[in-house]
Amino acid sequence: MSILRPACELKHIVNTVVGYVSSAYPTVKNGKIDNGKQNYKCRDCFSRLKFWLTAIITLGLICTTSPLIAQTATQPTATQSSSTSITFKDTPSFFSYLSRLANFAEKPPTEWIWLDGRRLFQVTALKDYLPKRVQQIKTNLEQISNTYFQSDRHDLQINVVAVNGSPTIEINGQYLLTVTKLDAELLGIGTTTWANQLSKVLREALIRAKQERQPQFLQHQGAISLAIMLTITIVNWLLTKLRWRIHPSQISNSDISSTDTATKKQYQKKFQEIEERLLFYFQITLWLGGIIGCLNLFPYTRPLQVWLLSGLKIPLKVGLIILGTYLTIRLSHTLIDRFVSSIKVNPLLSPVTSERSHLRVATIFSAIQGVTIVAWIIIGLFVGLIIFGVDFTPLIAGAGLLGVALSLASQNLLKDTINGFLIVLEDQYGIGDVIDTGIWSGEVEGLNLRITQLRNSEGKLITIPNSQIGAVANLTKSWSRVDLNVPIDYETDTLTAIKIIETTAVEMSRDPQWRWQIIDAPRVMGVDDFSDRGLIIKIWIKTQPAKQWMVAREFRLRLKLAFDRAGISISVPQQNIAVRDRSKYFLDNKKT
Repeated sequence: MSILRPACELKHIVNTVVGYVSSAYPTVKNGKIDNGKQNYKCRDCFSRLKFWLTAIITLGLICTTSPLIAQTATQPTATQSSSTSITFKDTPSFFSYLSRLANFAEKPPTEWIWLDGRRLFQVTALKDYLPKRVQQIKTNLEQISNTYFQSDRHDLQINVVAVNGSPTIEINGQYLLTVTKLDAELLGIGTTTWANQLSKVLREALIRAKQERQPQFLQHQGAISLAIMLTITIVNWLLTKLRWRIHPSQISNSDISSTDTATKKQYQKKFQEIEERLLFYFQITLWLGGIIGCLNLFPYTRPLQVWLLSGLKIPLKVGLIILGTYLTIRLSHTLIDRFVSSIKVNPLLSPVTSERSHLRVATIFSAIQGVTIVAWIIIGLFVGLIIFGVDFTPLIAGAGLLGVALSLASQNLLKDTINGFLIVLEDQYGIGDVIDTGIWSGEVEGLNLRITQLRNSEGKLITIPNSQIGAVANLTKSWSRVDLNVPIDYETDTLTAIKIIETTAVEMSRDPQWRWQIIDAPRVMGVDDFSDRGLIIKIWIKTQPAKQWMVAREFRLRLKLAFDRAGISISVPQQNIAVRDRSKYFLDNKKT
């Protein structure tokens, strides 16, 4: 769907935008200004323009604030990265990296040490001793940082002292930790080298943490957070207003031109429903991103940001996958429906052929819609596995065995699917056809690869598995026929009755109200049977698909009136009863 319609002139759009920005929007109503002069040609173009402008502004806001939001708990700090990259002499080769991965299971567990929501360095130890060591380092670092933050001195004295052959780090005379061989082996360097590098990381982190607690810095960050939240509030207000304008319930008949059909209006509502939902979820994402970004600005709230990101990491990924899959399914279905509606009317085809072509296409694409749901769900699952880092190669390897097991457990489903595919491929019937299977009959309201849904004359919806459908009588494919038997009395002049039937049928076929429903000239087949009702005269009338019942009802009415004018009565079932006098029989037997 294009952003703007080609009929819209750029100058009108620019004038409308300028008027809106200058608080002149209340004077613009239904595409016109106060003097009644047309301001822009399409009413919904300005809504679409606001949608894309708002999206661009919001994306610009996100790009502007992304450096603040990017400092999340999942990434090391710039200080750590710079200091570490300077001290590493050699970059590990690809083969050494593979060897590390091969020996990963043999390495002891590790855990990060944090300061103000930023990761500083990793420590390791034996599995049972690691929690105790980490807690001790955190306690020591908290005491050192609190003492340093409360003091007036800005310099740090970090010493690396060898104790029992192992380097020990002391900050302002307070013990922090002892660098072990396991710690150094994580980076593939010596303990002394890693201790010296670690002292640089600690110095930069503590100095930066103290600077971030100064009143000037806090005021500056507060101003930034206020600007971010104010901008998000304004953008959210614009998005809410835009959502209200594009809500499907706000579409009136005046928004659709007279040449548009009700089907196009329905599809437009579907597109606008998708736009509205996208805007709603975008608003939620905008608020969540703004809050997380503001929490990242302050050292006191940054640990809360880390906690939120760690807690919302998995739900956000799952939600995005589900939302993306849902919107993709809705969008694909809407596009399929729009394609079907676009080929409904073809001026190159006859009305009958065009209508039948539409039924055919609608039937095929209704089945495709069911397939697309399964396909997009499978794609969404694979995307989720990739995002979460799950190796689905074994799943693919076991898919064959799973397929065999499912085929054995769902043989009826496979039969339904195969028969449904043949029904659609051979065009046995489609949506809108009236069929008779011998057991069930009615109008086809739904058809996919698994089931067929019929609506019978009583209004009951019958759902039939496609595997249970055998011989099918399609009463409305290509054309239909009125097969009518007219009974007359044996005393009636047969030739006169046939002439009246033929005349009535011909006059009806020439009637402007009914001639488009009758394809060929009616055919009176003659006397078809002698029955207890009298002579049976058969007549055939070829009609448009599904019009035989309407034509038959009208023809019966006209024929009854014609018979009444001619004095011909329609016979009723007759039966002659003979009564025999048996009194003489009884008298003769008595004498004997």
